[in-house]
Amino acid sequence: MAIWQVTMALTKEDESLCYQEKNFLDSLNDLNMFFPEKNSWCESIRQFGDLDSTCMEIDYKQVELSLRIDLRNITKEQLEAIIKFAISNGLKVKYNNMVVSPSFESFVNIIKSSNAYKFINDPNKYLETLVQSGDGSVIDKRD
Repeated sequence: MAIWQVTMALTKEDESLCYQEKNFLDSLNDLNMFFPEKNSWCESIRQFGDLDSTCMEIDYKQVELSLRIDLRNITKEQLEAIIKFAISNGLKVKYNNMVVSPSFESFVNIIKSSNAYKFINDPNKYLETLVQSGDGSVIDKRD
């Protein structure tokens, strides 16, 4: 994941997502108009959009869909397509142990609370909050 991407999941609260339902497949066709399907690095994953940009990965072995939103170039229309996809499939948005209904407002709130948003707004200030630990990993000084 790139520093300018916000990662979240789309999930059903009862974990009953059926990937073969007609409604699900039809909504994938609509999503494909905004995020063209690409070859995935894994056999069990269908990937919509580019990995280095806004991207949804559907792993048929999982009950959650992975969603990464690229804050450098997401459009209102693309965000609305994601919201429509989530609503039409009865999905909720899961971010940092919080589960919310898919809406424009909830996505904006998630985006504004993310490190990606902080990085996009002021990269130097954000990077200054990070320090390197003795083992080479990066630690966020704000935590």
